[in-house]
Amino acid sequence: MNSFVTENTSKARSLWLYVDDLCGKTRPKTEIDSVESSNGQLLTSKKEMVKEFGIFFSEIGKRLAENIDEVPEKEEGERYCDNTTFLFPTSEDEVRGMIRELKNGGAPGNDGIRTELIKNIQDEIMEHIMLLANLCFETAEFPNIFKVGVIKPLFKSGDKTILSHYRPIGLTSNLSKIVEKLLKMRIVNFLEKNKILSDNQYGFRKGKSTQDAIKNVVEKIYQWLDGNKGTVLGPILFIIYMNSLLLMKRKGEIISFADDTVIMYEDSTWKKLKQEAEGDLSIIKQWFGENRLTINLQKTKYLPFVAYQSGLPHMGNLEVDNETSIPEAEYIKYLGVTILIDN
Repeated sequence: MNSFVTENTSKARSLWLYVDDLCGKTRPKTEIDSVESSNGQLLTSKKEMVKEFGIFFSEIGKRLAENIDEVPEKEEGERYCDNTTFLFPTSEDEVRGMIRELKNGGAPGNDGIRTELIKNIQDEIMEHIMLLANLCFETAEFPNIFKVGVIKPLFKSGDKTILSHYRPIGLTSNLSKIVEKLLKMRIVNFLEKNKILSDNQYGFRKGKSTQDAIKNVVEKIYQWLDGNKGTVLGPILFIIYMNSLLLMKRKGEIISFADDTVIMYEDSTWKKLKQEAEGDLSIIKQWFGENRLTINLQKTKYLPFVAYQSGLPHMGNLEVDNETSIPEAEYIKYLGVTILIDN
């Protein structure tokens, strides 16, 4: 056991699977037996379920956009960086490094080419991969075949027949992943070198992890309570898109891991604290509208922390506007870790 843990210290998923095995936990069944269609009909045919999932997932963006209030077009703000970058050509050593990073055993994309095959024939296809990647950099174009993926429904929780209880996972070509990794490295180097990303964004960044984000949240809570004063290219492009949210002026402190975000406040009175939180949330909701995004209100809760249980208030809902309110919770779950106040 000790040798396995030592060898997999940096592999969180492997460690958790190992712990589950030790505890005798069985992994949930992944096959989908039936789903309910948009007109309420229970579907059991695989062909019909695939078609229904395809329609549902393809219309998610449209449905969310319909719920976003129209907002006035904002003037272009100050640029964060005046520097430019150059997508320098790749090399054989760099491509080999990216191929080594590909995980064995994963499901292939639409082309059916597995990681193991690429690793076994990399000498034969090396020049072709380098040529492909460098052409992408030079022409600023990405092959259409690499934009095709296999969409797999991943169950979240609740009733397994409800389509909205699944989220889509895209399985893309392993060859595409190599080119994306090369491009991602160039983008991330530019962002880090020019200090463009907020320090409170922990998602998909070298040297930052879920543990760091959780540690920061918990340490802030204990720090404030101790004073007793009464959160492959897709992810990096997403955190670039979200970056201005973390940099905007606000009263609270935002900590984010990709789209899992926590906002924390401290003040001398609960009245002031509630006013600060509601003011920030109103501005944040406006930011979401301006950037064509929506807040998942079903997952958005707030939790008050106090040094002593006797001082715990009941503040009711946080009122963002006439249509949006955020309820109080007994605990919060952040990045898989449950956080509550225990006195």
